[in-house]
Amino acid sequence: MKRNRFRKPYFAVPVGLTLAALASPLSAATFVVDVTDDAVDITPGDGQCRTAANTCTLRAAVQEANALAGDDTIILPVGTITLTLAGPIEDLSASGDLNPRSNIHFEGQGPGVTIIQGAMGESVFRMPVGIASTVSMSGLTITGGTQTNGGGILTQAGTGSLSLYRCVLTNNTATAGHGGAIYSSRPLSLIETTISGNTAFFFGGGVFNLAAATVQNSTISGNASRDSGGGWFNFSGTASLTNVTIAANTADSDANNTGDGGGIFRSGGDVNLNNVLIGDNVDNSGQAPDIAGQFNSQGFNLIENPAGATITGITVSNLLNIDPKLGPLASNGGPTFTHALLPDSPAIDAGSNVLGSDQRGQARPQGLASDIGAFEFTPPTDTDADGVPD
Repeated sequence: MKRNRFRKPYFAVPVGLTLAALASPLSAATFVVDVTDDAVDITPGDGQCRTAANTCTLRAAVQEANALAGDDTIILPVGTITLTLAGPIEDLSASGDLNPRSNIHFEGQGPGVTIIQGAMGESVFRMPVGIASTVSMSGLTITGGTQTNGGGILTQAGTGSLSLYRCVLTNNTATAGHGGAIYSSRPLSLIETTISGNTAFFFGGGVFNLAAATVQNSTISGNASRDSGGGWFNFSGTASLTNVTIAANTADSDANNTGDGGGIFRSGGDVNLNNVLIGDNVDNSGQAPDIAGQFNSQGFNLIENPAGATITGITVSNLLNIDPKLGPLASNGGPTFTHALLPDSPAIDAGSNVLGSDQRGQARPQGLASDIGAFEFTPPTDTDADGVPD
């Protein structure tokens, strides 16, 4: 089914966020997926997303968009789309993973209700090597992908970029390599996104990064790698993190005394930290539980244990060697899970007012200043005029 018309995106882009890399939802063609089945398009390039059963599947929509010029939009339904169509490894989305080969925006109905699930020992999405494609996604969950590198999303070398807005990547696995959730060889943008519960055999349980990356108002939590960088491994490229929470990730998950940086490990490139909270991470070798390597501070970061790191730049406003006092990863409002700041968290009012809202869309600041990390704490209010906050 093809609709050549403008459709407003499900999620409005919040004021104050830099989303230049996010593809415009105004497109040459819009395909509306109407089933959760997995089947191919019968005639890619005819302008009609249509399977043999006369339905529009996600796979068929990708094949059709790939065959057309222009910037296309694929509207996803409520429900779980499980990729079940097995076949040889190829780059045309005819079987296995989905291969965006052109500029495509994937628009879900919310990460809790639109779920794309891998099931065949491949990534869920793979941007093929040498292909120019700018891909953006909003309002969906990617889960169940298993691949050597990039269990959830694998972006291979090529021009273009990948942007995720209000998405969740969870329970994906890099079986023999790096990047449990994302292996990124192209510019990457993560906005108001949660990456949790992913695993990697070697580096980057959450993300393995080799290119420019912008991460804002996002949470990286509960990921694990057998080697270094439980949450994030920066191999090359400049990664700029603003109001990000990196917590409860694990390096050296097999406890063989190899691996550092439970939260984040910098091997190469540059990593800029601005209002970033890094705490409650684990390194089973005991050397660098939260952070390892050299980092550039742009101010107002909280790092619970900086052992194993060299931090340069603006450091006077950083809080080091202090418990961030976080709640568990949970639904705290908004479409994606976050770590709430407990009422006595030192991150409260300790940040700078860079972004106008937090990961949930809550306005910043709620107190004297913005909070450090992805979550903005709302002070209790006095509702009975007794002078004591309720």
